[in-house]
Amino acid sequence: KTKEEAISSGDRVLINTSVLKGSINLKGAILDDLTLLNYKETLDKNSKNISLLLPDETANPYYVELGWKTLSNNSSQVNLPDLNTQWKSTSSSLEPNSPVTLFWTNKENITFKIIFSIDENYLFTVSQEIKNDSSSYIEIYPYRLIKRINLPDTINFFILHEGLISLLNNELLEKKYTHLSDDCSSTNESKSLFCNQKSIGGWLGFTDKYWMTVLIPEQNETINANYRHNNNGRDNFRAGYVGQVFTIQPNATHTYKGKIFAGAKVLKILNKYQKEQNIDRFDDAIDWGWFSFLTKPIFIAINWFYGHVGNFGI
Repeated sequence: KTKEEAISSGDRVLINTSVLKGSINLKGAILDDLTLLNYKETLDKNSKNISLLLPDETANPYYVELGWKTLSNNSSQVNLPDLNTQWKSTSSSLEPNSPVTLFWTNKENITFKIIFSIDENYLFTVSQEIKNDSSSYIEIYPYRLIKRINLPDTINFFILHEGLISLLNNELLEKKYTHLSDDCSSTNESKSLFCNQKSIGGWLGFTDKYWMTVLIPEQNETINANYRHNNNGRDNFRAGYVGQVFTIQPNATHTYKGKIFAGAKVLKILNKYQKEQNIDRFDDAIDWGWFSFLTKPIFIAINWFYGHVGNFGI
């Protein structure tokens, strides 16, 4: 299906900002439709804008899932929302300064909420909230993941990284899609060490040449990050993390926070988030190459001159 056909078949919350247009699928609460309004596929004036995120049923699905899980040995069975859950929304559109809350209540009277807000650029703030109005406590942990189905078209130029990217434990990790399929396959009994990592804070996801989608946990949160690949007729690449197990007593509420960056890798914007959100080394999302000690300051200097004289050629 085309993206237009895929998104027309269900209820959605529209996303409208000066730089982004898209929607959140209320079936599954999936962020799976995002277009970059400032960038086009080609230089042709009639060219389409860049589609960053794409729903399932399209040729190259690429989307963000988030939810809750229980431990496999947990004796208390909790009815959790899943990808087939039909959420309701407090508003029909998400805009800067106008958050949206998705909500769903299960048969035990436990209410799940997901609160989305967005800024003027590419940063979503997303909170997962549980209100336990049942008669017993629940043990539960959050998860967030980015799923990319089918191998995307990449430039495959050795000096420019496209694929998995993360900054965990102050270590920048860049792995191609082939590394995920070779080292992190779900069928591998022993996986490479990078496929499962524990970290406090950090960020992780997928990068293209100019665009990126990454999950950003709260920077003081302990997470277990994992990267996977499987193939059930199509390549399925995943980058995600789970939080710690929480015990939520009856009549108690718990909120789990985090952020999602989905947009263009503009140095000024990355630096703004790095400083204001205290995201460690977020500007390293730009591939500075092997000689970053030279390319990074030169790039900053060129942009400084451009900002003052309006000419890159100087």
